Amino acid sequence: MRLETRQKKRVSASILLILFIVFSYHEISLFPRYFSFRDTSQINFCEQVQREGPMNAALERTLWQPPVPLSKSCGRYKQELRCTRGQPASSQNPIEIYDIFLFSFEVDALEIRFHELDELVSHFVIVESNIDHKGYPKPLLWNMLKHDPRFVPFRSKVIHVVRDVPLDSVQGNRSAIEWTFEHQSWEKALEFCRFLPPQAIVMLGFVDEIVSRQALYDAIYCEDHSSGSNITSALPLSFGIWFPFGHLERAFRTDWPIQGHPYTYGYPSLRYASQCSSGTFRQQFARHKLGGLHISNYCFPPFVILKELTGTEYGNETLQNMTKEQCQQLVHDCQGHSFGRTVPLDQVPEEDLDAVYIPWFVKCNPKRYPSLMHQVDLRAVV
Repeated sequence: MRLETRQKKRVSASILLILFIVFSYHEISLFPRYFSFRDTSQINFCEQVQREGPMNAALERTLWQPPVPLSKSCGRYKQELRCTRGQPASSQNPIEIYDIFLFSFEVDALEIRFHELDELVSHFVIVESNIDHKGYPKPLLWNMLKHDPRFVPFRSKVIHVVRDVPLDSVQGNRSAIEWTFEHQSWEKALEFCRFLPPQAIVMLGFVDEIVSRQALYDAIYCEDHSSGSNITSALPLSFGIWFPFGHLERAFRTDWPIQGHPYTYGYPSLRYASQCSSGTFRQQFARHKLGGLHISNYCFPPFVILKELTGTEYGNETLQNMTKEQCQQLVHDCQGHSFGRTVPLDQVPEEDLDAVYIPWFVKCNPKRYPSLMHQVDLRAVV
């Protein structure tokens, strides 16, 4: 009997090994450069882009850990959660909170989001596709990142929802602005939401739309009797988050604000799972809470290139053969865009100041993401 059990275990191990080899071969065949594990840290990033192609170079470097180690003393930056308005809700029932968000290449934003919301969220639901928003194949990054030491502490909470598109069914075009691929990912997120228990609370958005932990706590656990609301009637609602447009000393006047708060971005939302069936993914509601950070226009050079190649409203087919000069210009343009429709923080209207928020993890590790302040990131010097 023991011999038979041993043989079964060997067969199972062999099957797992074969599956691993098949998966690895598939990923390597699509993205060979990423798996070369070379030390390219001393190579100018834009020179690597020109020599090896923008997608391969950017993918390789966007997965690198920041060279600055984590601070071990963050207590003073992580404030105690308590109701800022109203009082704690009377309900003592456990609340299941699902943070459902779309993810493509925003690795640094994913790390910040995990640290910001971990103590409140029951499950992080990463919705990822095997194609980008231009219709080209992309690796499933979470399958790689879940083994990275900076993400291991969170992976037990992660539910990975994959939109697996047959690669022979789509025709990519890097010059076209095509919303279909993004909208299909939205529908995948809503589809997951609809299968949750009706009273589960879900937050919907993109990975770089990071609601502050205090705003999320207020929305779920605090009753504001002055506005006649309580925990059973306060949902759905929208979050108005700060949109610095890539520079943490400025604020952007957005095209999608919370009403009456022009310097906010109002699309992350909170609702009961039962409310998903009658709503859309991108939806603003009359009720709102302020506080959070939209890490858009993140000028980390590899991410700049990936967004230019794969973003729905970006793209140029000729950039598949990107030169060093084109790469440098794109990074320079990203940094310059912050000063168009933005103002310094001391010019933000008082009614919008509650939305201005820097995640405690960023404040505790100010040199970990230098691109947020348009400073040089040693992972990708251009």
